[in-house]
Amino acid sequence: MSNGNDKMKKVAMGLAGLLNLFPYRLVINASSYAIVRFQLPPSKVGLFINKFNNPLEISVIFGTLSINILSWCKVKSDIIRYISIAIHWLYLIIHLILLLIYSSGGTEGNLTAYYWAIMVAGYLSGASDTCVLSVNGQDVAYFTTAIPLSGMLMSGYHLVFLKCVNGSTTYETSYNIVYYQIIISILIIFVASILWTMSFSRNTTSSSTEGSDGGSTISEVISQMGLTVVGMGLLPVIYPGIAPYQLISMEEGRIIDAYCTLISIFPSLTFSIMSALKLHVSTDKKWEGDLKFWHFTWILVIIYLVLAIIFFYVLYYPGSALSKYIIGDNIVVGCLTFMFLLLHETIIAIGFNGVGPHGPFYNSLNMLLGLGTMTALGFIGDGHLTTYRMYSRKNWPTEGFTNFQAFKFWCRGTMSNTWYNIKTSFNIDIRGVFSNMK
Repeated sequence: MSNGNDKMKKVAMGLAGLLNLFPYRLVINASSYAIVRFQLPPSKVGLFINKFNNPLEISVIFGTLSINILSWCKVKSDIIRYISIAIHWLYLIIHLILLLIYSSGGTEGNLTAYYWAIMVAGYLSGASDTCVLSVNGQDVAYFTTAIPLSGMLMSGYHLVFLKCVNGSTTYETSYNIVYYQIIISILIIFVASILWTMSFSRNTTSSSTEGSDGGSTISEVISQMGLTVVGMGLLPVIYPGIAPYQLISMEEGRIIDAYCTLISIFPSLTFSIMSALKLHVSTDKKWEGDLKFWHFTWILVIIYLVLAIIFFYVLYYPGSALSKYIIGDNIVVGCLTFMFLLLHETIIAIGFNGVGPHGPFYNSLNMLLGLGTMTALGFIGDGHLTTYRMYSRKNWPTEGFTNFQAFKFWCRGTMSNTWYNIKTSFNIDIRGVFSNMK
């Protein structure tokens, strides 16, 4: 019976990871269709994504922070467990409301209500993720493995749907593709909520974590948490804004992006298989004794950082020999982008899994620090690209500057645009933003 319950918990963790990014999938994967449904200019899809994605990231952070505050206040683990069940069902309810909102409002729809429903879903997503890791951190490998699957699931669904309608992009097609995406999300969340409730309605948690901190000290988890922070934080600065899209054509970049979505699952899948086989060397154990070698993952971080530096160098020194070798070559750009993304997925999988056995306190804190860094650097990365795209090589603003002067110029522009993006993240009337731009 216990063995069966353990298997159910692992499946529940996997489903929790799968539904983790559903709000993001509506924003990223479905925006080119949602913008048609809400009768906005398709040319504004980039703005549409930014106006949804930036506040969504902040909403997720608020959800994560809420559960961390409960952890800091020493709330009993049983209460967190019940909260995790309640959040699963609330997540289902907000998606049902989202479906009703999406399908109402006539031809133009209720864009502002749709916007705020996604923000609430984002908040619940952040709270759910943190609760999940607090309640069952020892099975984090299954959670991290399923996260990239949501991208593959929705991308695959879009391909099948468009094939069924022969690639038609009418208003009706755009409406239906998002409508049924929400329904698919609802069905998965419903199954996940039932399974999570059955698995964790009673306290059957393993005794492998003594107390909220798993009997661990910060010195025992600082390395693993550092991996998570660096691995998550650096990604939005580089991918996909700089690599591949600043180095290659949009069409070739989309192909590389699609392949990246496919390969992103392999690192976390490998570690979950190691965990399922109960291998002694799996990452989801405390890194003590002969498992200390996992700390050498920081060597991968060095390579990860070197790749990021290369991407920046190529961006700002396009006339160099290295830049000429990389820019415009879809094979080279593809290989470097794949390598960067694989390193990202490997580093964060090892980091999350390594923190897993150290108790709910460190698991929730790790999620907060990782997402917080990712969100902060994501805003900075967006601000940097906004600044960079304001100028052309024919009228380069730092011509004749020293390296330090150029650095100050780009930093000042980046932080100015970053602050503007943060200030304008949330909008009471989202349709008004687009109306004012006509």
